[in-house]
Amino acid sequence: MSETPGTPAPVRERGHWFEEFAPGQVYRHHWGRTVTAAESILFATTSGNVNPLYFNAEYARAHGHPDTPVDPILAWNVVFGLTVEDLSFKVAGAGNLGYPVIRFVKDVYPGDTLTAESEVLETGTWKDAEDCGVVHVRTRGHDALGELVIEYERRILVRKRGGVG
Repeated sequence: MSETPGTPAPVRERGHWFEEFAPGQVYRHHWGRTVTAAESILFATTSGNVNPLYFNAEYARAHGHPDTPVDPILAWNVVFGLTVEDLSFKVAGAGNLGYPVIRFVKDVYPGDTLTAESEVLETGTWKDAEDCGVVHVRTRGHDALGELVIEYERRILVRKRGGVG
């Protein structure tokens, strides 16, 4: 479908209002993302990670790895990023209320493509605030073979429809 020159592109609303979340819902986040060796080394270097496991191939092989694994925090950030469009485009305030569970299950290596899915565990009120609610989700990140690499829970403060921005 072509657009008329000068016509603004259609707006696609992203994210979900608090009222749109319900326990048991599962979001299979689209896209997926391949982690590259360059970003893995860059992340280890710029984050000040001094563990040679994440930037020294010989050291990693000497410790039983086929290559330098990706820093688990980078893998977590990649998986987290895949969830934003569905879960936290409509956050209220800071948005993140905590991560009560984080499990790093399997090493991720450069070249691995990660995907994510999230299940809504519960929804509820936030103190006396009427314009937002809490959504508690469990997110699982998988590699291209479908194997679990990370699992975490997150509590998100989400705006209600018509709430104060």
